[in-house]
Amino acid sequence: MNNATHILKLFEKKNLSIMFIGMSGIGKTTIANRLDKSNWFHYSIDYRIGTRYLNENIIDQIKLKLVKDQTIKTLLQKDAITIQGNLSVDNLALLSEYVGMLGKESDGGLPQTEFVKRQQQHLAAEIASIEDISDFQQKAQQIYGYDHFLIDSSGSIAEIPLKTLQKLAESTIIVYIKAKDDQIETLIERAKKYPKPLYYDAEFLKTAIDDYCQLKGFQSGSDFSPEAFVQWIFPKLVNHRIPRYQAIADTYGVT
Repeated sequence: MNNATHILKLFEKKNLSIMFIGMSGIGKTTIANRLDKSNWFHYSIDYRIGTRYLNENIIDQIKLKLVKDQTIKTLLQKDAITIQGNLSVDNLALLSEYVGMLGKESDGGLPQTEFVKRQQQHLAAEIASIEDISDFQQKAQQIYGYDHFLIDSSGSIAEIPLKTLQKLAESTIIVYIKAKDDQIETLIERAKKYPKPLYYDAEFLKTAIDDYCQLKGFQSGSDFSPEAFVQWIFPKLVNHRIPRYQAIADTYGVT
């Protein structure tokens, strides 16, 4: 069965399962929020990453910052206070804060070793969150009675090995929301104006750090401005990811 025929067969199912993929900011969550919430179960991969797989890391990182205050440290030791996050599908600030940006600590960045460690944690968490989807598809239908299932993927799904999506594609229509040239330019300008934490493919990141250090005369990724590095790398990240999104769509979905 070719890919087009397979997709058409999935559309004939009573209980649709659809996953949107594409660059962050292209509108995946916006479309998801416009669907009838009484009929569609909304599964956000980023939300699952933050609340299930990286939640303990996030809370521990907050505590490490808070215990610099002796009073708070004492209260935590006595279990007099608790710390918890407030992640939601529309507010992933805590996850972003934990992932962080590479660069000088004095400028709010993470040292290269720590940054790479968190990148590896994010990759493992994203793969696990994808593998959880089949269980949630059953729960959404059997326990909660939803007619349809929507998967709101992260922008970094482009970095996930194709084989990880193979099983999911058997039951889910993968839809690549492809950005037009003017939209790409808008996303790049937005990233330059408002740099934010991102996940990078390990080899892509290593090459980018080496190139940036050589270009700017730095010794390592721990030495440069976090925001300046994101502003420099983002256009390259877009060009790196576009063919990967397309490969997912060509192999398992539609554009």
